[in-house]
Amino acid sequence: MTIVATEAGDRPLPKFASDILSLHAAGHRLGYTLYAGEDAHLAALEHRIASGPGTACALLDATSPGSFRYPPAQYVTVDWFDTSPEAYARKLALARALFRDGVRYASFRHGLDWPNIWLAATDGSIQQLKKIEKLRVVINVP
Repeated sequence: MTIVATEAGDRPLPKFASDILSLHAAGHRLGYTLYAGEDAHLAALEHRIASGPGTACALLDATSPGSFRYPPAQYVTVDWFDTSPEAYARKLALARALFRDGVRYASFRHGLDWPNIWLAATDGSIQQLKKIEKLRVVINVP
């Protein structure tokens, strides 16, 4: 695993995030895709080849997402398809870390059809704007 050190201190950047920070410093306030979990590096690399540098980064070690520093952005789409309860808790920690570092909205794709959209509130809390879950039909028979 390659960890990129930051000038801001001891929190490393995810792989390829330095391109996003360079664009941000130049005045481009773009959103980006953050890949996490299995094959995150390859997915981010393919995304960057298709869309250009500064469009994706990879969280190679998703066990402690709060220990990384993330580029600020208006929005981040997180592709992380592990649906285990442990992964969900780490995704919430990732949302907190993204908002801590200046991301306004984060959309998590953690299942094939299960996106969650989170908003960083001004008081520092996290609000869930939208949660789309698979429909479950319950029929009540009188």
